Amino acid sequence: MMGNRGKSRLRLVLTGGTCLMDQDEDGNLVLVGRGGERVGEVLPALERWAEVGVEEFSNLPGEWLSPPLWVRLRARLTELLSSPETDGAVVVVGTDGLEETAYFLHLTVPTRKPLVLTASLLGLGEPGSDAPLNLVDAVRVAAAPEAEGKGVLVVMGGKIYSARGVRKNDAQAVAPFSGELGPLGLVDREGVYFYWEPLRRHTHSSEFAAIPLLSLPRVDLCCAYAGADGTLVEAALAAGAEGIVVAALGSGNVSRELGEALAEAASRGAPVVVSTQAGNGRVSPIYRYPGGGGDLALAGCVFADNLSPLKARVLLMVALRCLASRRELGRVFAEY
Repeated sequence: MMGNRGKSRLRLVLTGGTCLMDQDEDGNLVLVGRGGERVGEVLPALERWAEVGVEEFSNLPGEWLSPPLWVRLRARLTELLSSPETDGAVVVVGTDGLEETAYFLHLTVPTRKPLVLTASLLGLGEPGSDAPLNLVDAVRVAAAPEAEGKGVLVVMGGKIYSARGVRKNDAQAVAPFSGELGPLGLVDREGVYFYWEPLRRHTHSSEFAAIPLLSLPRVDLCCAYAGADGTLVEAALAAGAEGIVVAALGSGNVSRELGEALAEAASRGAPVVVSTQAGNGRVSPIYRYPGGGGDLALAGCVFADNLSPLKARVLLMVALRCLASRRELGRVFAEY
């Protein structure tokens, strides 16, 4: 439902991040208590494209965004997007927390309406900031009818990514995100253009979107490296982890010692999901030796397809909370 002037009615939800930070006298970026005021400076540019209502959900760095906050943010966005008074939403986050937050929302928010996340590498007050254009582009995408039904989108640097595939691959570049399969589309002076859309289940087609979520289980991430043993796996389980994701090497392989620890964890009923730290590509159980992917699969480990370790952890957390049986995990990692 459009506003009085035929424009989409959007909610701009602020969670924090560099976009809303200020520089101190030494040039360091610091948190400030007036994120809404900062955005107010660019609101006239946003309202060229949509009617925009602003709310400050939190004011945190991206790396402070935790599973309890994801759950609260999901509840708020679900409330907003279920209202006939709201046509879509844009969420401002820190780049360091964007990947995980976006994918969690992609799995759990029950909507076909546009839901767009954006961020910036420079604060709104810094010279040459990328924040104003990213905000404008995010609003333009959220106001585009073509954005409906495509799941959670990430807009930054003129590109539109799916939450499932987007990854931060540069620490400080102004366009730090990419996707293994490329962007879904572009936003430029002439308009918003989509060229393909996600086929894996998300938002309105996700079985998790209809399930109330009050909390998420602890799932820990361990990394394969030369000489890795089972110390971190054992520590994670002792700390109460209900599942383990391993950032394996190559197509899904680890050292003999780490492989033994993961197999032992799986035999004790702890789900173990294998992803790769390679950056791109699918994991596959094709190597048959101790620690090889084939042996891990025989031990009961689940393979994460081409999900990054961070995304595999998010999906495992959601699945463990929502599924009736852990035997469904293989299906879930094939469908999402």
